Amino acid sequence: MGVLTDPAAAWPHEIGERQLSRAAATGDVAVLLGLADGTRVQRERTELIDPDGRTSHLLVRYTRRLRSAPGSGEHADTSARAAAPGEAGMLGVAIGSILLVVRVVRYARDGCPAAVDELLLPADRWRVRLGPAYRSV
Repeated sequence: MGVLTDPAAAWPHEIGERQLSRAAATGDVAVLLGLADGTRVQRERTELIDPDGRTSHLLVRYTRRLRSAPGSGEHADTSARAAAPGEAGMLGVAIGSILLVVRVVRYARDGCPAAVDELLLPADRWRVRLGPAYRSV
């Protein structure tokens, strides 16, 4: 079982498939980015691979601008939810399996929120232990 302690750290293993799209920022993502609900943002979903070759977890990044340069992550929050069909397929879990969701807000150099990262981790393979460097969102 993996233990996530620093959600902003670079993934030390292989990167799998990447999907880039435009999406509406809704709910918490819009609030965290300081945008009106429904504002279009860049959405990038990246598959992160374990050393054994299977998908470890997914990283979904929402950015305010196409060329936004997110800096450090200062705020993090955790929750859990059911895996949607596309996520379940990429992660090799059943639809509806519990995913741990770690959301990190990344700030630009000017202090404005530039990106929200969501790490989607299968609950049967991961534990989350955020250190004191992360304040709750």
